[in-house]
Amino acid sequence: MDIVLGKVEVNEMALVSQYKYTDYKWLVDFSVCAVIVYLLIEMAASLRPQIFVDEFNVGIVWCMLVVYFALRELFSLTAAYWRSEDGGERAMAISFGFFFLVVALGVLVVDEEILDFGLNDGYKHFAQNLETFYKAMDFSIDRAPSVWAFKIFLAIFSALVGAVLGFPGIRYANMHLDSVYYYERGNFGRLGLVFLNVVFFSPLFMSLLWVLPLSRELMYFRKGNTVEKLLSNENFLFLRVHLMIFIILARLLVTRQLLQSHLDSARQKVDKFKMETGRVSNRDLQRTVARVFYYLSAAALQYLAPLLLMLFLGFMLRSLTYNLEDLKDIPSILNGKKPSDDKQLYAKLIRSLMSVKLAKGVTSFLCWWTNVTFFMTSCFGVVYFKYLS
Repeated sequence: MDIVLGKVEVNEMALVSQYKYTDYKWLVDFSVCAVIVYLLIEMAASLRPQIFVDEFNVGIVWCMLVVYFALRELFSLTAAYWRSEDGGERAMAISFGFFFLVVALGVLVVDEEILDFGLNDGYKHFAQNLETFYKAMDFSIDRAPSVWAFKIFLAIFSALVGAVLGFPGIRYANMHLDSVYYYERGNFGRLGLVFLNVVFFSPLFMSLLWVLPLSRELMYFRKGNTVEKLLSNENFLFLRVHLMIFIILARLLVTRQLLQSHLDSARQKVDKFKMETGRVSNRDLQRTVARVFYYLSAAALQYLAPLLLMLFLGFMLRSLTYNLEDLKDIPSILNGKKPSDDKQLYAKLIRSLMSVKLAKGVTSFLCWWTNVTFFMTSCFGVVYFKYLS
C-alpha cells in the first residue's frame, strides 16, 4: 500500500470547525490585549513612578483575568478527558491530583531557608493585620487561622493545578519527541534541535533559582580565602523574575515547530498502517489522518494555556515585587478612631487586609509550582512515549 501525504497551507477557514478553536482564539486574543495593556501601564509608570501610589495597578487585574481564563481552559480540557468512555484518562487525572497533593504538602513543609517563597513572612503580616482588625471591629474572634490551615488549602489548589497540567504536559512531550524525530530525518537544523532541548529543560534550571543554598552560590564568588558578593539580593530577585519571563517567551518561539510536528505525526500513523497485515478500510485511514488535523487547536491550547498561565503569573510577580507596596499598618490607620464612625476609614481597613507581601508569596510559589509541575508531567510523557508506549 503506497500512500503519500501532501502538505498544504492551513488557513483560518479550515480551522473554524476544529475542536476548541474558538476557545484557543479567544484566549490568545485576550492575552495579546492584556500584554499590550500591561506594557502601556509599565511605560506610564516609568515616566511617572508616583502612579502606583496614587492609582490602583490595573495591569494586575488584566494578568489575573488571563490566569483565570487559562485555568478555565485547562480544567475544560481535563473535563473532556474525564468524560471519555475509556476510564484510563480518569484514573490518570486522579493519580496526578493525589501525587501532586503529596508533593505540594512536602514542598510547603520545607523551611523557607531552603525554598524562598516568602509565604511565612507574608502570612505573618496578614495575620497581624487581621487580629488588629478583629479587635478594632469588636469581634469575638481574636486570633487569625493557623498558617498550616492556609498552606493546606494552598496545597489542595496546587494539586488541582498539577492535575490539569498532566495531560498538557504529556501532549507537549509527544510533540517534543516528534520534533526530535523529524530532526533526525533532516527536517530541522542542528541549531534548532539544541534550542528545542534547551527550551524543554529550561524550567528545571529556572526552578533551582528558588533553592536558596544553590542560589547563594550564584550570588557569591570564592577567591582564595575571601568571598566576594557578585549579586545583591535586589539584583538576584530582578534576575529571577525576568529570567522566568524570558524563558517562557523562548518557549513560545517553538510553538510553530511543535504544532507542525503534531500535524506531521499523521505520516507516522500512515506508516504504521503500511506495516499492518490484512485489509485496511479507506474510511479508517481517512479518519486517522483527519483526527490529527481536527485536534490541532486543542493541541495548541494544551501547549499555550500553561505557558500563558506561567507568563502572566510572572508579570504579576514582577508587579508585586516592584510596583506595589502595602498600605500603612492598621494601628496607624485607626489612630484612635472607630471604623463605624467613618466609612472611608472602614474601606481603608478592608484594603489593608489585602497584604501585598502575602500575595507576592503566593504568586512566587505558583510561578515555581506551575513550572515544576508542567516539567514533571512533560518528563513523564517523554518516558511513557519513549519506553512504555
